Amino acid sequence: MSGVGGVLLATLGVLGALRLRAAPEPTSAPPPAPARVEAPAAQAPSAGFLGVIISEEALDLAPSIEGRLEEVRVQVGDHVRRGEVLATLEMRALQQERAMAEAELQSARAELRIAELALAEAEDRLRRREDPKQLSVGALSQEELIRAQYEQRMAAAKHEGARARVTEREARVVQLQQRLAESSLRAPFDGLVASRALNPGALVRPGQAVLHLLREGPQQVRFAVPQEEASAVRVELPVRVRVQEGGAVLSGRVSHVAPEVDVASRMVFAMARLETADPSHPLPTGTVARVEVSSDATPDGNGMMSKRKSDEH
Repeated sequence: MSGVGGVLLATLGVLGALRLRAAPEPTSAPPPAPARVEAPAAQAPSAGFLGVIISEEALDLAPSIEGRLEEVRVQVGDHVRRGEVLATLEMRALQQERAMAEAELQSARAELRIAELALAEAEDRLRRREDPKQLSVGALSQEELIRAQYEQRMAAAKHEGARARVTEREARVVQLQQRLAESSLRAPFDGLVASRALNPGALVRPGQAVLHLLREGPQQVRFAVPQEEASAVRVELPVRVRVQEGGAVLSGRVSHVAPEVDVASRMVFAMARLETADPSHPLPTGTVARVEVSSDATPDGNGMMSKRKSDEH
């Protein structure tokens, strides 16, 4: 039995060796194929640069003095003419102050007239005292001559003081008149009332806006150009402006291009004056529009562009 057991063990050992030899040797897995990086598809040019319609000039009409608003004579949308009074401040106290200043001026002028007469009399008396004939015959003493000279100098000093008071009173009256003139807010140009901030009865501080005015005339569009496309926008290039609401299409020309890039938005801001807008029916300020700038280098079917051809590839 021990011989049979040895043969069986030997047979099993041979069979195991044959099985191991017949098994295929393990091979390393092939490396994965490198992923193909797809190039981003070229984006189609945008439909122009985003912009807003603005007025040629706009300002806040505000007083330079403090007071209570007495009257506002216009409403939003009204047409105004240059020099027209649009609002007034209540200035009754100031008017009374001016009346008092004018009365003081009249009094000072009267005192000046009296001083002029006194000076003329003193100078005439001194001339008589200084007459060589009277001195030669001893008609007056040296003390009388000195007294006449003193009176002339005193009269001259009083005259100068009276004249200074008149100048001071005149300046005061002019100052009050100027303040009264500033109590009336006048239109600085022909235009439209865009907004009204205060109503009569409100206390107004210096510089506080009462009305917002827009100048009448050709409108403009302010638009933003990406930094990489700014070189394609130059002064005097024609533009086409498409208003998003209503579909109006206007033409114009670039009037200004900012010399620097806005740090926050990385945009260059430009302005174009509109040449086909109707001044009598202006577009509302702040209307959103798309601005297409013309370029001789890359015209499209209409001779307009929104991106340089070199930027599209």
